[in-house]
Amino acid sequence: MTKSQINHARRWAAFALVCLVLTLQIGLPIATAQDPAAQPGLTIHVVQRGENLFRIGLRYGISVDDLARLNGIIDVTNIQVGQRLLVPAEPGAPVETAPEPAPVEAAPVEAAPAEPAPVEAAPPSADTTALTNMPDRVWHIVQRGETMFKIATQYGVTVNQITSANSIGDPSLIYPGQQLLIPGIEPPKLAVELPANVTDIRIQPQVFVAGRTGMAILATRAPATVTGTFVGLPLVGSTDDARLVHTVLFGSPINTAAGVYPLEINVDDGTGPTSLTINAQVVDGQYRTEGITIPNDRLALIQNDVNAAEAELVRQIMATYTPVRMYDGPMTLPAAAAITSPFGSLRSYNGGVLQSLHTGTDFAGAPGTPIFAAGSGQVVFSGPLDVRGLATIIDHGWGIHTGYWHQTETYVQVGDYVSAGQVIGTVGSSGRVTGPHLHWEL
Repeated sequence: MTKSQINHARRWAAFALVCLVLTLQIGLPIATAQDPAAQPGLTIHVVQRGENLFRIGLRYGISVDDLARLNGIIDVTNIQVGQRLLVPAEPGAPVETAPEPAPVEAAPVEAAPAEPAPVEAAPPSADTTALTNMPDRVWHIVQRGETMFKIATQYGVTVNQITSANSIGDPSLIYPGQQLLIPGIEPPKLAVELPANVTDIRIQPQVFVAGRTGMAILATRAPATVTGTFVGLPLVGSTDDARLVHTVLFGSPINTAAGVYPLEINVDDGTGPTSLTINAQVVDGQYRTEGITIPNDRLALIQNDVNAAEAELVRQIMATYTPVRMYDGPMTLPAAAAITSPFGSLRSYNGGVLQSLHTGTDFAGAPGTPIFAAGSGQVVFSGPLDVRGLATIIDHGWGIHTGYWHQTETYVQVGDYVSAGQVIGTVGSSGRVTGPHLHWEL
């Protein structure tokens, strides 16, 4: 064999080895497409906007786990609009699901570059986890831009604890999509068995972060009204037209101390109220601190009495509950601009003490930059305020409101119905600001 033939053979051998390694890393069998009509008892469901596996499963009488296995879905929180899913042709009919592939450890890769700070955006729209089938351990799915230190800080544990629990030698070698066991953290637990009138309850996320939104979805045997409390705050359950599937959105204040808190849910189907308690763990949000310098001509706007009066006005407007859901799917961003200050920062003004919480997210923007409605809804406030400047508040239904502060112009008035993405105003520097920007809150 000549030298060139030997080199050629080596290159093909190396190529074959790379293909083998990639196949092992994926760890999924290769299957040929099969017409669902050829599979007895199955049909196709096309995912619509706002749907998740839980709601699809309820419609077709199949559990989330079986639906995921039937369609080879690894991450049950990640389905896309337009995705085609195999479902039972007749609700409740048994289906044969493929066995789960054996887990294969993928080769670690370097974490991707960090993205801008996250925005506390839409109420959760991803699928939830059944408390009646909840694992005893908490798993974290690594997101793009996350580091081991950031993940450990989020859950209040150390990097060493996570690396030891997951047999990781180098904590810098984690990759998006990797599952990490979080030691010492308990997922939500039912304190008692489900009442007879509740057929299922699912909850997201497994661990709650102070200042962020959580969601519980209940299914009841008969039409019912659902209420509740969490960390001392009242909760109202929103329901479908048949009053059989109920969504409870809830959160904890930013300054909630880390610990386990009871989530109390009350169900009344007309035969008498029943209740259930879920023990939910809250971890610190690890929000940053900021020092803000206000121009001298606006120093009066940092006085406590000015802040308190205006904050109470906004609180009363945003505390209203509209039982009709007007938004469709997750909220979109209100501006095509970079984030300059994230939600949750603890602020000091002009060298004062750290005592002011940043209750929204700031977006950079030159005066006149368009502001978009984050979701469909009805305008319930539009006008000037001292601290928030020219402001707009939109009611999206189900107790969800968004606020848009410091505008130069507003193009809407109270009573208007707006659609997601509609231009409702322009970025400005009205109110208590250091420069032009949009402050957006949910």
